[in-house]
Amino acid sequence: NSPKNDFFIPRKLKLPENSSFVLYGARAVGKTALILEFLRPIPRETFLYVDAQDPVFAMEDIDAGFLEKFMEEEKIGTLILDHWFEGFLERYPRVERLILVSREKPSSDMLPSYELFPLDYEEFLGFDRGHSGTS
Repeated sequence: NSPKNDFFIPRKLKLPENSSFVLYGARAVGKTALILEFLRPIPRETFLYVDAQDPVFAMEDIDAGFLEKFMEEEKIGTLILDHWFEGFLERYPRVERLILVSREKPSSDMLPSYELFPLDYEEFLGFDRGHSGTS
């Protein structure tokens, strides 16, 4: 199924459009929502979205080599691993663009990292329709 975001709050963080990166931050700050909004204009057939919290992975591990082969055969350039955690894969898959979404900053500095913080005052006012900036 295509990932879908029914509720999005615009954020100040600008993510790189054509390179690999890690997006990390505390629980419930909007990482998944930001990534799903980031993916919205990208054609569905050009990326693979994998949620590491999918119950399937509790029973069966996923192999980085298998992911690489699948993506090459299907001509998919971007791999998104949401809810990624150290040890989910034995190594980073070799793909054109890798996006990791995690609660923790990876111990490796192989990919540029961007931390998403809770809403700041301006972001909060941007989505909260019940208050004004002066009250």
